[in-house]
Amino acid sequence: MDKNARILELSSLSYLVSASVGFVLASTVYLPADFLGYLNGQDVIRDFLTFKGTALSPPLVLLVLQLILTSWVADDGRWGRIGTVGLTILGVFYAITQLGEPVILRALKFTNWGISMVFLFNLLFAVLMAIFGWCEWQRRSEQNADSADRSSGIW
Repeated sequence: MDKNARILELSSLSYLVSASVGFVLASTVYLPADFLGYLNGQDVIRDFLTFKGTALSPPLVLLVLQLILTSWVADDGRWGRIGTVGLTILGVFYAITQLGEPVILRALKFTNWGISMVFLFNLLFAVLMAIFGWCEWQRRSEQNADSADRSSGIW
């Protein structure tokens, strides 16, 4: 497995841990999702179990999907490409949604170190997923183009 794929898997698994801690913290101190003021979450646990998530974690369904995609990245074929593309998209999505949560103001004041650390780790791991997912996606695309050229007789 390529170095980019290993880092993608590691950043994805790290994000899963950070988001899980984020869910526990959000449910403890009541931080419902409120992306750009549009989600208006009410019940943190219900929102996590359905489709809104919390201010510090995406919904459970996305975390399960992310775990499945992470397990596919190691495959050199179609499933590996699907896992890589899926994690890249999720990384971008997670970074954007984390930055759109009002908890960003609270996190950057560092008045609650738990909230600040989870927020920063979520953002860091999401960005790493996006970057290394993109790099691995490009590597796989080039590898597929090379193998297609060889099979067509160009080489």
